[in-house]
Amino acid sequence: MGRISSSLLLFGIVACSDSARPSTSSSQAAAPAATTVTSAALSAVPAAPTPERYTDPRFGWSVESLADFEPEVTFDNADGGPEVIRRRVTWRGTARGDLVVDVWHDPTAAGLDAWLGRVGHVVMYSGSRDEGTVSVGGGRLAGRRWSVPRGQASEKTVVFVAASTYVFRLMYVNGEGDTSASAFGRLVDTFMPDAHARGARTSTTGGPTHE
Repeated sequence: MGRISSSLLLFGIVACSDSARPSTSSSQAAAPAATTVTSAALSAVPAAPTPERYTDPRFGWSVESLADFEPEVTFDNADGGPEVIRRRVTWRGTARGDLVVDVWHDPTAAGLDAWLGRVGHVVMYSGSRDEGTVSVGGGRLAGRRWSVPRGQASEKTVVFVAASTYVFRLMYVNGEGDTSASAFGRLVDTFMPDAHARGARTSTTGGPTHE
């Protein structure tokens, strides 16, 4: 009888110790399930809007549209010598200042320095100061920058750049009290000489397009 009681006592101790152990399934929080991002979910995220661009329908160059400026074709020339401007587009701002893009045709495609050597005496403004090389089109092109001090006409900043058989003059005409210098910086930084080659959709009306 004593031996049986001892066995029962030992069984009770073991049972109590087992019941005191915490249950793994009940006391520990379940780990969160891993989140899988599918390609469908990624495609549902809206893409950043593409900046609107003005594209010239005749020569194909383009720039990002400029807030508070309206472009207009100032004049066109069908033909002429290397010094004749083929087209001028002017952006007239709400402030006192204009932004201008002039286009010349250079069939020799000899580059900017060679072209200026031939016709610079005609196309350069009197008193122009050469300020050296400048980045155009976000670093895609290298142009030359000149400043024209105020004299009988308004102060100007001019950037010449050549691409293929064309030479472009990007110009900022600084009117009195004008605040358009930042817009000119954007014109230079976003200018591309041939939107057609890059697949941009060209407007036949001369208005802005989306790339």
